[in-house]
Amino acid sequence: MATEEIKKTLESLGGKYWQAGDKRRIYFNDLARWLGLSYETYHSSGRPLNASLRGETISNSTAYEIIERGRNTRLWFDMASNKFHARAASGVGEMLRTDEVNQIIEAIRNAVSATHNEEA
Repeated sequence: MATEEIKKTLESLGGKYWQAGDKRRIYFNDLARWLGLSYETYHSSGRPLNASLRGETISNSTAYEIIERGRNTRLWFDMASNKFHARAASGVGEMLRTDEVNQIIEAIRNAVSATHNEEA
């Protein structure tokens, strides 16, 4: 895929384009959902309720931990290298584990492939 097509596709999947100088990146948020976490929230606190991970029921506290680690992780696609990168956000707690980051990257790549196949 051409660079602009990649940009358009990743943005259609929820990625946010960012550019500074010669750096061109697509950042992804809501990493817990890309990992396959689904949940409702308590109205008063916003904490997870009735959580599941890829269809398997998990505790609400485990869901909260995943959400927090996702918030503490920066994941982006670098337009120059055509690679995904992840790092911990500055000054925060624990980020997602390497296997979780790899699962998210795989989910994004699968979504890109599905989008590309629909257009063909």
